[in-house]
Amino acid sequence: MKRCGFLACLAFIGLPLSGCVTTGTPRAGADFAEQVILVSIDERYQQEFIADTLRLKSAPGVVDIFVSRPIRFKDPKLDWWVGDYDLAIFIRFRNEDVTSDYGASAAHEAWNKKWSDRFTTFRALRATSASHVIEYD
Repeated sequence: MKRCGFLACLAFIGLPLSGCVTTGTPRAGADFAEQVILVSIDERYQQEFIADTLRLKSAPGVVDIFVSRPIRFKDPKLDWWVGDYDLAIFIRFRNEDVTSDYGASAAHEAWNKKWSDRFTTFRALRATSASHVIEYD
């Protein structure tokens, strides 16, 4: 029986996307929590937004952050699963316990204050290592 991390599968989908930016290296086998955030934001702000988002790497408990653009298919029938977002943010935390410290950190508060009212789409998903396994044959 093989095991595959759910967000690792999402990361596999996300890594070949154009515009992928990565910092840091997650520790294999470590306890962790991951968050995926899908946002739509005006194109004229995207480069600044990406730079500000990557600075969140210095926030408490953050192990890794990368930002990716969705794949756009030539066949519009295949775009149904892409959804209505411009950027995907993948954040890996040391563990679930540190996510409240991250949310209350000065870095996150400044990011939230600057960007939260500029999103036309904002969706988030969080998973932990305990709930993070898909089994298949």
